[in-house]
Amino acid sequence: DDYIELGNKSVKGELSYYGERRISSGYGNQDTGIEFNGIPTNYTQFIDYKKGLVRVEYQISNQAESFDITIEIFTNRKANINVSSSHRSNIRYTGVMEQIKELPL
Repeated sequence: DDYIELGNKSVKGELSYYGERRISSGYGNQDTGIEFNGIPTNYTQFIDYKKGLVRVEYQISNQAESFDITIEIFTNRKANINVSSSHRSNIRYTGVMEQIKELPL
């Protein structure tokens, strides 16, 4: 299952990726998804009352690449996630936001 967890100080995500990679990860590498876990940089939150959405933007890196993440959460809990990568074509995800108990991120 694909997910992004927003903690108090860190973020964690595992997302399937179906798109074009610009840099090969080598033959036999089964790690084709987008994964990150850590403290984001340039983290911002914005509330647009007219559109009824919360926008969260941040940057995060793993050992191989960096990502620009934009999350838009609407009042009906639907969410759009846009991911720009240093090594892949951009990709967009849609889903539903769930609030879960506080995680030890």
